[in-house]
Parts: sequence; C-alpha cells; structure tokens
Amino acid sequence: MNRPRRQRGRRPRTLAEIRQMPVLTLGLIARLCDCCRNTVKWWVDHGLLPSRQGTDPFQGARATLVRREDLEAFLKARGMPDFLDP
Repeated sequence: MNRPRRQRGRRPRTLAEIRQMPVLTLGLIARLCDCCRNTVKWWVDHGLLPSRQGTDPFQGARATLVRREDLEAFLKARGMPDFLDP
C-alpha cells in the first residue's frame, strides 16, 4: 500500500540560510560556529546555552533546539564572534 510521504523542509545548505533561521539544531550551530557538535551539546548539558526538546524541522525526529536570541546572547556573553551577523 502506498502512503503519501511526509513532507519535510529542505535542510539549509549555506551559512546565509542558517543565519536567517529562528530556531537552530545543535548540528547547525556547530556548523555555524565551526566547532564539533559535541562541543555545542556540552554547552547545553552544562546549562551555558538554553535549549528545548522539539521536532527537527528537516528530519522529523526529536532534536535539541536553540532559539536564535539565546545563541546570540551566549556568543556575546563569552566574547565570541557573532557568527549570526552576515
């Protein structure tokens, strides 16, 4: 029996597309900050970067999501470059 496939969003391919997103996954943050995904997970696990559990808009699976505003505040508080600024 053929069921219609669930429509998912297209994964962003460029940094410009990532910078425009209101909510980011750990993998996208790692790609944006040019660091390992495990580093971003460590920030979340230690309470340095606020996050919430939700559904990944691209894969449809559960994911840890971070709001753009929270990432901006995190980067600014630690004197890191603002990777969200084009």
